[in-house]
Amino acid sequence: MFSHDSRAPMDAVQRKSMLNVRDLAIRWSCSTRHVRRLITAHRIPQPIKLGSLIRWPLPVIEEWEREGCPKASKQTGGSSHE
Repeated sequence: MFSHDSRAPMDAVQRKSMLNVRDLAIRWSCSTRHVRRLITAHRIPQPIKLGSLIRWPLPVIEEWEREGCPKASKQTGGSSHE
């Protein structure tokens, strides 16, 4: 039986080009529930929806973090420039 650690190493998350909710939770040291609350509150860039999957391009998250994590727009996959 394959044993799988529920938390991926941070360096593995940093190498991905598309991040999921779990990746963001690891990156920010918070719960996946908290990430989902941030999505609902439009506090982070809205994800790209691929069917039932949601993902963020790493460059979008990195840019948003560099800008000081401003409140995101309601536009899918974009961040506001307030």
